[in-house]
Amino acid sequence: MDVRTPITLAAADRPDRSGVQGMIYAGFGALPAGRFVLLRITDGPAARSWVGRVATHVTGAPDPGTRSTDPTAVQLAFTATGLAALGVRTEGQDFGRPFVEGMVTTHRSRILGDVGASAPTSWQWGGPTAPVDVLVVALAADDSALDQLVEGLGIAATGSGVEVVCAVPTRMLPDAKEHFGFKDGISQPRFAGEEGTAGAHDTNWSAVAPGEVVLGAIDQAAQRAPVPTVSARRDSTNALTASGRGVVELGRDGSYLVLRQLHQDVAGFRSWTLDQSGGDADRAAELAARVVGRRQDGTPLVAFDDGAGQNDFGFANEDPEGLACPLGAHVRRANPRDGRRAIGDETSQTDPTSTLKNTKRHRLLRRGRAYGPPLADGATVDDGVDRGLLFVGLNADIERQFEFVQHHWLNSATFARPGEIDPLVGPNDDGTFTVPGEDPIRTRYRGLPRFVTVVGGAYFFLPSRPALRYLAALTD
Repeated sequence: MDVRTPITLAAADRPDRSGVQGMIYAGFGALPAGRFVLLRITDGPAARSWVGRVATHVTGAPDPGTRSTDPTAVQLAFTATGLAALGVRTEGQDFGRPFVEGMVTTHRSRILGDVGASAPTSWQWGGPTAPVDVLVVALAADDSALDQLVEGLGIAATGSGVEVVCAVPTRMLPDAKEHFGFKDGISQPRFAGEEGTAGAHDTNWSAVAPGEVVLGAIDQAAQRAPVPTVSARRDSTNALTASGRGVVELGRDGSYLVLRQLHQDVAGFRSWTLDQSGGDADRAAELAARVVGRRQDGTPLVAFDDGAGQNDFGFANEDPEGLACPLGAHVRRANPRDGRRAIGDETSQTDPTSTLKNTKRHRLLRRGRAYGPPLADGATVDDGVDRGLLFVGLNADIERQFEFVQHHWLNSATFARPGEIDPLVGPNDDGTFTVPGEDPIRTRYRGLPRFVTVVGGAYFFLPSRPALRYLAALTD
């Protein structure tokens, strides 16, 4: 597919908006109060009945070209152990290997950087001492409405078949910023060929085929994302689409959901940038912008078309040497766009068109939310309050998308300068961050500590609403 021309897809190649859970199309920004509830299934049959009741509250996608106007929102997802506890038995096409194995393996801890302070043995949930089966995302306009919503879901009710492992309250911070003070959620993939999902300026940089996120839809390689299937004999509701050979598509219009709770050391980030800047607040703010790759209001460090929006820019032509946005900056690692340099050669770039095509095969749709109150303005001493980000990433292939980005881009010591990893979210310990300069003078900032620590995580499957009805109707 040519990424520089619009992608035209037939209806059968796109997600069924009436069937998907709403977060695939909506961030629910008008609902600032939230709670992420992690559950363990204690009784399979009772939990199936509970799933059936919660499924009636699950929010779908808004109409094309519109924003969600729902007064509340509920989303429901399951780990592999959760699906097994409900009685799911795949037949034909299985779920992807990372989902089946889970986030907590020795291999994944290594490639994800979940070591040291971020090791799963220290996690509040999702690790070996506190496994989870179910995720409930509840969102509302205010705390009172949120409490009423969660109570109505019957999570704590006797006989629900589930018990709470952890409940994390979340809230949208002012100006859509995260705790380090930077505007978040600017660069999001948008489904190509669908009305109301991408402006003209997004066609080149943001538009991706929906199969990069939604199972069963066509992806960037013009292939259909693999759909887990189950025996048609067990689909008593006839809710699922037949796939031939006596199986039906449990995974169609679903997505894999990566959830990670990331504690942010805001005081440490402020202190380090100030120390490296000799106590000069303006220089510290500039260094922070170089670390992130944008200014706090979301303005890119490279030249861009202001009339088209803060996402309309590339790296290959505008900033090939990283003089404006350092090669190792967070946004450049998380989304290289068209400017990935050749491995082992700091002076050459890979072909921009090929690089952009490759980048789009690794994009994630993010629906994260902040948790904890902001640190006081200007404070450089930690107040002991837990705060951070609940990272939510939706993708059709965990290994090719989330794990690839985490291992080969964010945590890679060969992505930019040898020996350097992501300066913002990488598992740094006395690390280094290089800011290129003219002549060719460069500045190396040393003593880079870890600013983000993983305190929980798991891989989930976000089923379609018909699939939720199938799960609720299963029998042993």
